[in-house]
Amino acid sequence: MDGRIKVDNVRLVAATQDVDVILGLHARPDAFDVTEMSFAKYISMAAAGVSSVVALPVFPSRVFRHSALYVRRDCDMAGPKDLEGKTVGIPEWSQTAGIYVRGFLSEDYNVDLTSITWIQAGVNSPGRQEKVAVDLPPGIRYQSRQDISLTDMLAQGHVDAVISARPPNCFRLDSNIVRLWPESRTEEIRHYSQTRIFPILHVVVMRRDLHDHHPGLARRLLSGFEAAKEQSLQRLFDITASRLPLPWGTFLAEQAQSVMGRDLWPYGLDANRPTLDAFCRYAFDQGLTGRIMRLDELFV
Repeated sequence: MDGRIKVDNVRLVAATQDVDVILGLHARPDAFDVTEMSFAKYISMAAAGVSSVVALPVFPSRVFRHSALYVRRDCDMAGPKDLEGKTVGIPEWSQTAGIYVRGFLSEDYNVDLTSITWIQAGVNSPGRQEKVAVDLPPGIRYQSRQDISLTDMLAQGHVDAVISARPPNCFRLDSNIVRLWPESRTEEIRHYSQTRIFPILHVVVMRRDLHDHHPGLARRLLSGFEAAKEQSLQRLFDITASRLPLPWGTFLAEQAQSVMGRDLWPYGLDANRPTLDAFCRYAFDQGLTGRIMRLDELFV
């Protein structure tokens, strides 16, 4: 963004915006030559045959998502199986974070998603709607509510739980609202160690016509992104001066390396196949794609 990393024979003009604004541009994903994009939106477009953009294996946003499941303490849910028979709020069926959560609930915790009543609504304000057309799997019970927010429904007991990338406001204000996994980091480390899945939320896409006319450009861009990432890791481990407003930041990074290896944020396909293959399965199982997409269909 600031020009320290050069890409051969390319003049980069960077436009930085809030992530919600960027993701809101997906009605015109080719508005930029290269842009960040929701993985769920991208895979649904690719499955539908929309080929105006193609993805680079560059992943600017990754977050473990066991922490994205909020429940009412008085519902007495001791574990994920207790979600069966309950009512669960979601901001969108097609939100990437929610796809991961439902995927590991089904595959790794044997939760029957058809036993849950799913309520779609805005997280902290009403009126949110699905951005992607979804063919819901057989047996899924789904309702959309435009008149109330998830945070109000959770606080008032209209839903038993909420899956959301953004915490509902009631989580900060109401002691009765807790995470399903209070020690979510411990469960995320256990799950990662077992599955090697580090959720990829956003991908970088480029205009397909640009890629077709300049077939070497994708590799040069990838090299630039790799170099920028490597510099960010160097800053993270530079203990000479604080790089983050976080006590013990370098120590936490070293702890993460002991679990995940030297490269905490790998790009490319080979290092990310467990995550990418899992998301392709989840997207198919949850109705975003009509078949399991292949990685060579999605990435340059």
